[in-house]
Amino acid sequence: MREKDDVVHVRCIIKGEPARMIRELKRRGTVTSVKEAVVQGIYTYYDTILQLDLKRLEVERSRDPSN
Repeated sequence: MREKDDVVHVRCIIKGEPARMIRELKRRGTVTSVKEAVVQGIYTYYDTILQLDLKRLEVERSRDPSN
């Protein structure tokens, strides 16, 4: 059973370069739907943010003389 917080409704129009990118991904068979492209993009963006957070934390720890 899903929690209410596990669902987000998104309704939007994607234009320009992002729309072309989605069409290209669908043409190549990399994604099968716009939803899949958007979800994969969110996963990738989230992973990028986590990696940046990790790097920032490593830099902060390396500067801390108590470590």
